[in-house]
Amino acid sequence: MPDPVITPLIVAAALTAATVSAYGAYQQGQAAKAEGDYQAAVSRNNAIIAEQNAKASREAGEIEAREARRRTAQVAGQQEGRIAAGNIELGTGTAADVLESTYTFGELDVQTILYNSKINERNLKLEANNLQSQAGLFEFQGRSRRLGANIQAGATLLGGVASAGYQGYTLHNMQD
Repeated sequence: MPDPVITPLIVAAALTAATVSAYGAYQQGQAAKAEGDYQAAVSRNNAIIAEQNAKASREAGEIEAREARRRTAQVAGQQEGRIAAGNIELGTGTAADVLESTYTFGELDVQTILYNSKINERNLKLEANNLQSQAGLFEFQGRSRRLGANIQAGATLLGGVASAGYQGYTLHNMQD
């Protein structure tokens, strides 16, 4: 004959163990979701920073290009002054070639600065896009891990109930 005190305690212990295990799995899922959300937020913040850096890169390139144009104009002005001081006509011959070269190479410098700035800006925008995509992936992973943990919690709880039921049944049907 089963013990009327021990049998319910064994069944209660099995149910308690299953409940605690299921709750632990549930909490792991919640923690995984929170971790995914946190990583997504960090990634989104990094994307914002990359966008700001892209804008700053473009603006710095524009400033540097203006400065290069100013330096070119200054060099050309100095050349013109020296040419004029030597009583050489500015618009013809070697004097004109020198000034044209100065402006041509100056503009080449400006275009190189602007091109490099645009490349850097584009790379930073790509980085921002990648970080936004990564944020979405982190959120998906967190949700998936939470779902997996919730399924595990449910399975653990069902398994515990089945085990407790079987133990109760077995103990109830025991013969002396």
